Amino acid sequence: MKAKICMTMALAAVCTMGAAQTQRAIDDIDKEIARLEHSDELHTRRADNANAFFNAKLYNQQKAGNRQAPHLQDCKTLYFKYLYEVGDTAAAPLLPKCIGRLERALKRNAGLASQAFIHDADPSGISSREIDGLTYAYSDSIGGVTAYSYPLDNLCNYATMTFCGSDSVRTNYMFAWKPQLFTDMESRRFCTIDGYIAKLTGKDWQANSYIDFNESGSEQKVYDVDETERIDTMTGDIAVSQVKMLAEKFRKSMAKGNYKQCDAIAFVIRRLAEKFDGTLTTEQYDSIKRNVWSMEETGNSQRNKALMRTVSAFRRKTEQKTEKPYRSQSSDLAMSTRSRLGKRLCPPEEFMVVSEFMGYPQMCNDEPTIAVRIIGTAADEDSKIFVGGLAPDKTFAVPNDKRGFRFCKDRVRNSLVCITDGSNTYYAFADTVTINVDMRRGITSASETNMKLMAVQDSLKAFDTEAMKYSTTIDGRLTVTDSAGFARLMRRLDNYVMATIKANSDNAVHLFLLYNYYFRMSQDELALYVDSTGRYDSNLLMQPAAKYFNDNEKLKPGTKLADTECWDTDGNKRNTAEFRGDGYTLLYLYYPQNRDGRRGAEIVRQLYDRYGGKGLDIVCHAFTFGFNGDLWRWYIRRNGMEHLTNIFGGNFAALNHVNAMPTAIILDNEGRVVDSCHYGPGLVEKVNRLMENRPTAQRP
Repeated sequence: MKAKICMTMALAAVCTMGAAQTQRAIDDIDKEIARLEHSDELHTRRADNANAFFNAKLYNQQKAGNRQAPHLQDCKTLYFKYLYEVGDTAAAPLLPKCIGRLERALKRNAGLASQAFIHDADPSGISSREIDGLTYAYSDSIGGVTAYSYPLDNLCNYATMTFCGSDSVRTNYMFAWKPQLFTDMESRRFCTIDGYIAKLTGKDWQANSYIDFNESGSEQKVYDVDETERIDTMTGDIAVSQVKMLAEKFRKSMAKGNYKQCDAIAFVIRRLAEKFDGTLTTEQYDSIKRNVWSMEETGNSQRNKALMRTVSAFRRKTEQKTEKPYRSQSSDLAMSTRSRLGKRLCPPEEFMVVSEFMGYPQMCNDEPTIAVRIIGTAADEDSKIFVGGLAPDKTFAVPNDKRGFRFCKDRVRNSLVCITDGSNTYYAFADTVTINVDMRRGITSASETNMKLMAVQDSLKAFDTEAMKYSTTIDGRLTVTDSAGFARLMRRLDNYVMATIKANSDNAVHLFLLYNYYFRMSQDELALYVDSTGRYDSNLLMQPAAKYFNDNEKLKPGTKLADTECWDTDGNKRNTAEFRGDGYTLLYLYYPQNRDGRRGAEIVRQLYDRYGGKGLDIVCHAFTFGFNGDLWRWYIRRNGMEHLTNIFGGNFAALNHVNAMPTAIILDNEGRVVDSCHYGPGLVEKVNRLMENRPTAQRP
């Protein structure tokens, strides 16, 4: 008995010692993170990702008392950038001391981690991937949900490790950094060291190797330049029956709670779509689409992504009832966009989000076509050259050899032609002058209009490169690390775009800029170029800007909006007219599943803290959430919106020509529009200006 007591005490002492060592390791790493965050050498940006994903099934299981349901307590990410000017010769990066100290702290504590992986960048600079990245998934893989993922490659230095503390709490660190050389707009050479350190704390999750449904499904179907009619190897009827059978199995597996089986079915159905080598009729495609979308589930982004690619793959293999060079016969094509000017020029805090719904194919069918000729040289013999255009266009794979490549196909006159090899992309307008392109240097000879367009593209690429000074894409997402510097760059970009549009108003170049930038322009600026009687009114590039302008005209100040029925948080049917206050009302329309909707919720909370009860009522109107009241109320609590007025549903947005989500509309006490704004930097500014300039009688 005495021996058992001594053994128990010894084991307890060992466990206590192990827990103490683990905690010291965590404290050591946290200390270096704090020193890095407050270093004068770096630009840093902290992001709290605690609300980064939303999963309906997870909520329902936790509510039912399933203690095994996964729960992530906290996730914080600190981004950092170290920028310095270099000479003409490329030297080894000058690593700041604070980054080196953090790297050493992780390595010296790796022995105490339950899970650790460390990788030093390949000195050869070859960007081949040792692993694609890491995901942090729940240990029981409920619904196949991924919590967070971090893309990695051989150009990165990275370290990840997990420490198991008391009460099964796991603490994980994900650290990555890499240097990049670039030349700015003034021809000066810089080196930037971008990186991040993420800390995840919680229970019931584990780090898994990166698994994604997108191994080859992200590749767009391309067409041979000399394409002939293909012979089906599988009939459309067989494909329809197979999809219907898989959808039925999916529903049965979901009802039984077999979520891994659901993931497998989504994977199989996507492979079926990719390997389908026939041609569907539009009726067969519609049947397949209905069955696939019946499998969609709110919150499971990985599975939904596989289903989206399934529908896209089948749509590309649907019959074409037109001789025009377009692959889609859908009446509407929808896309959401912040900016098309460059990957680094569209941070969510700087750009409004606009949803486009265009009947592109019909517009294309009404326009004349011409033969477009392209002659070019590839960056190397192994490059794959593709020629396409906007959303409805077919994309053609162009043969490439030592003599270069040639392309000749009918295109709609003045439509946009895209020439890309995956690394370099150039745009030109479809006209009768042969386009000569060097994939390393750009378009070298073409019509006068296309040479002007090439100069514009060079300038935009320079802005995109300049943004490397103020932002990072180290984790695959754009994060601004120097807000003041980025804001100055955006003002320069605004001035350049507006001046270039004005200078090219007599040619098609201004259409390219309007298409890429219209949602940054005011109604007065757009009015100068959106003219239904103008020379370019029917051009495909003009349509998004024209629709955006016309819809916003219907939300001009003084407009009386149509009221519709809706539902409150208790499930009672109400009317939007009931929620107008005596002063101003800020009506915030949003999709709860959309990340910009969540970010906008933070803005309206701030406005409520400043003006709530002081002449401004805030009403949050949610769409597309179904009638799950418990789920919606949980979302409201999770995003700190309980003290705001919350309503759901109805067709208010459609009736009142709201063309983007999130959108804020400011109403007076009679329901007339005072001002409106899509989600973006202008919202807070407009509300502040309105409240500061309101009549004295309306002040509390």
